[in-house]
Amino acid sequence: MWLAFFLYHVLQRFAELARRKGDEQFALQCTNEATQLQQNIELHGWDGDWYRRAYFDDGTPLGSATNEECQIDSIAQSWAGDIGRRESGPGPG
Repeated sequence: MWLAFFLYHVLQRFAELARRKGDEQFALQCTNEATQLQQNIELHGWDGDWYRRAYFDDGTPLGSATNEECQIDSIAQSWAGDIGRRESGPGPG
């Protein structure tokens, strides 16, 4: 999930850059993709307590409250905080 947060961050910055360069069409595309990604991060990445790190090939989450080990992963939480995703509190909403 941390990579999804990174991509969200990159899309936001590219949208800003495109606007400064006068490319509103590309800026809008980046913004739309970031919005869709944000929704998917919340839908698939939030487990009710924190953001998961990833998923195994079989779909089992890693870095989730449901795991015996690696219940919380610092990378995903750090990226969530660094890009301001949790301004109003963690998780969907």
